[in-house]
Amino acid sequence: MEDTIELLLINNALTEPLFELIDNNRAVLREWLPWVDTTHGPDDTGKFINFALDQHAHKTGAHYAIFVGGSLCGMCGLYNVERATRVGELGYWLAESYNGRGIMTAAVRQLIAKGFSEYGLNRIEIHCATSNKKSRAVPERLNMQCEAILRQRMFVNGRFHDIALYSILLDECDVVQASR
Repeated sequence: MEDTIELLLINNALTEPLFELIDNNRAVLREWLPWVDTTHGPDDTGKFINFALDQHAHKTGAHYAIFVGGSLCGMCGLYNVERATRVGELGYWLAESYNGRGIMTAAVRQLIAKGFSEYGLNRIEIHCATSNKKSRAVPERLNMQCEAILRQRMFVNGRFHDIALYSILLDECDVVQASR
């Protein structure tokens, strides 16, 4: 990976560019992301951004736009952050033309470090459909533990999918350990 990968906390200025990226990648994204079919225009993206900004203000989540070489290419975020138990979940998506370049693995590595250092999390989870090999490759490359297969846990496009539950703990995270 030669290009610089930057995470930028999403904001209202990204409404149009994010919607365009989603719209241009709709066919690929909708296979695994149920929200794609309810994102009809920039107003829907704007509502999500406002929701995400509210989550950030309350420290219950943080959603980041991913830029590679200055170009917007996807998103990743922490959500379902439980401050009492210090657990959060991580999700992500990438425009099809950026697949296969290590971008998402690098972005998720940065986000995991943020989750531990900025949010004080002790455990971060990723839930992926078992048949979504590209999505599963990210936590596997980052040496996250596959703890369980949750049967028929996801319903997308009229079908139930099994989910692989991955996790990483603060004490297992090399990125955070190096900065201590």
